Amino acid sequence: MLVALVAFACKSVPIEDRPPIAVPAGLTANDVELAILYDLAQQNFPTDLTPGQQISNNQLKALLLTYRSVDGRKPGWYPESAQPGLICAGYDSGRHYLRVSIQYDDTTVKTRIIESRGLDQESGRIHKSAIRWLDGLEVQIRRALGQIAAAHAIDGREPAAVPRRSN
Repeated sequence: MLVALVAFACKSVPIEDRPPIAVPAGLTANDVELAILYDLAQQNFPTDLTPGQQISNNQLKALLLTYRSVDGRKPGWYPESAQPGLICAGYDSGRHYLRVSIQYDDTTVKTRIIESRGLDQESGRIHKSAIRWLDGLEVQIRRALGQIAAAHAIDGREPAAVPRRSN
């Protein structure tokens, strides 16, 4: 019994509040939502969207359903639901499942563990793999936000003048 408790304690870590992720200046809450959803669905962000442009409900449904219908997914994150200001994402490794909320606006993104299966979540603790997966999700979110911000910056700037070579 004592051995089992020690083994659990070594693999279990506290569930702590996560620091917020800063949203790059110039992005709207809609940009944040789309960046996260497209990244979770492992789809390329549409290049024809203008900053702040919304996608239709049908496009959103297609995005969510396309990802869910793919057979033989590798372990990883995927979108489960979306509403303004809140996305729920799941991580499924086959034996383990983790569900998190992603709250966002135009200044910050905040993640929080909602529930899990097979990860020994109890009394404010969870298996350390869950925290590792959540860390990875936050890296994905930062990368997606950075890519969208960079694309918007390129769209909004004047083409650079090409310096002429002097002979």
